[in-house]
Amino acid sequence: MKTSERHIHIVSFNVPLPADYGGVIDVFGRIRALHDMGVHIHLHCFTYGRKPQPLLDELCDEVRYYERCMKWWLLFSFRPFIVASRPALDIIHNIQYDDYPVLLEGLHCCDLLQHMAHSHHNARPVVVRMHNIEHQYYRLLARSERNPLRKAYLFIESIKLRAYLPILKQASAILSISSTDDQYLRQRFPNSCHLMHPSHLYGDATSEFHPITGRGKYVLYHANLSVAENEQAALWIINHVHAKQDWRLVIAGKSPSETLTKCIASQPNVELVSSPDHDTMRSLVQEAHICLMITFQATGLKLKLLHSLFLSRFCIANSLMVAGTDLDEACLVADSSTEINRYIQSLFSKDFTISDIQKRQEVIGKQYDNMYNANLLLNVIASI
Repeated sequence: MKTSERHIHIVSFNVPLPADYGGVIDVFGRIRALHDMGVHIHLHCFTYGRKPQPLLDELCDEVRYYERCMKWWLLFSFRPFIVASRPALDIIHNIQYDDYPVLLEGLHCCDLLQHMAHSHHNARPVVVRMHNIEHQYYRLLARSERNPLRKAYLFIESIKLRAYLPILKQASAILSISSTDDQYLRQRFPNSCHLMHPSHLYGDATSEFHPITGRGKYVLYHANLSVAENEQAALWIINHVHAKQDWRLVIAGKSPSETLTKCIASQPNVELVSSPDHDTMRSLVQEAHICLMITFQATGLKLKLLHSLFLSRFCIANSLMVAGTDLDEACLVADSSTEINRYIQSLFSKDFTISDIQKRQEVIGKQYDNMYNANLLLNVIASI
């Protein structure tokens, strides 16, 4: 590679530490892999509610923070709020002194594309990492949301995001996160799409598996419980899968609502672990006998699925959870409550073995290896 290709500007929609939800896990895993490959990283983070992180200074040549503009009148912009609230002018100013390639993490950061298209900076490669098909994601979030104002915001934002998607024509390349998303994007941008599976927190996907062999004592559902779609999945598990069953169910995640908290409190053999820290969540996942992975949105790729496959024993997922991931062979896939229960009853009589771990490693393989995907990114940039 040329010297300039060993440097890269990364524009992140949020500060990627703590790496405690899907999008920032993908960003942080990529930063760490690029650093380990000797790439000089110039990181630009939009921040709202997150503090500067010293570890990022260790991994990057420079880290710059930009306050996200959360003014209410941006809700009336023709651009999506997630874009309008992340203006790129300060970033343009800070990258004007070099010609290093730029990676934009998410459609959120694509205000920079519009500015660069009309400046002398448009000669440098600008790659966009798509974490979701955002307008589909927001539309599905709107369907799950109960608060009328929040529901209206999500629906209007989904319309704006769909109208904004053609901005990707100005990107040098687009990196999709799942085969389902890749198929959608290739139909619209056929000459610039590349599939790059998500990065994660476990480095080498062929060796950093840490499930505990033997048996656990409970079934775990873990998610960010403040997200309406995840709460909907938790309530479905409680009311349909666990109903009248005697096995122990643990629901764990960030900021559960009062509705969910009261529902769990009224149920026998169901336990809530509210907003666990990193170590507690890791322990919950490792010690579970079964991780139950349920979603009602086949968007992007659920990083909690990868998290469970690296740490937990058996995983049961519904078909929407594994859609476009090539991970169905690493899970037991079931959609009905009856079928899920049949698997649960069967698995509680089985030990998780070294052979099970080896089979899972074979399925995940190099396509979910952080170094492999970081090298894929560099090769895409080199080919532009």
